[in-house]
Amino acid sequence: MSAWKRTGRAISFLTAADAWGTVTRSTIGYLKPVSRDLGGLVKAFGTSPEQAPISDPASDDAVRFRRAVRFFGHTEESLQARLRETNAAFWTYLVIAILWIGFTIASFAPHSSFGAVGMSWFTSGPLVVFKLVMTVTLPMLALKHGLANWQIRRRRLGSAAEYLRSGDLLPHPRATAQ
Repeated sequence: MSAWKRTGRAISFLTAADAWGTVTRSTIGYLKPVSRDLGGLVKAFGTSPEQAPISDPASDDAVRFRRAVRFFGHTEESLQARLRETNAAFWTYLVIAILWIGFTIASFAPHSSFGAVGMSWFTSGPLVVFKLVMTVTLPMLALKHGLANWQIRRRRLGSAAEYLRSGDLLPHPRATAQ
């Protein structure tokens, strides 16, 4: 290996350029479907109520799902990609939520290791509100991605209550047979 190549790898390692590149590529890859869906929503505002994909409350959930997929221009490949994305997002938010709740409980404990820093900082009003908001938000984000995964796997637009009653709460990276 040449000295230039070793130097380049050392600089890349020290500056974490590979890690930043990976994070940037994955963030951009995650935002592409979001921008596509937002474009579909903008397109939906220009349509009449009869043309809207999910405007008919009397129709079956599976029919509404097929209409929404056709309206937003999804293919089977994009649905499979969305399954993988929602699976990863669910587990990421769930792990972060569990760690956050553990940190929050530990920070309120009277004899925690955080006591040396000063308990008053960890229990100040705005920080307590922030901790409570995050304690609710992180599990809700996991639930949101679990619901989206369940809807795509089942190929129907079921409600969150149906999702919770189904008992099939853990997402899968691939669609299951009906």
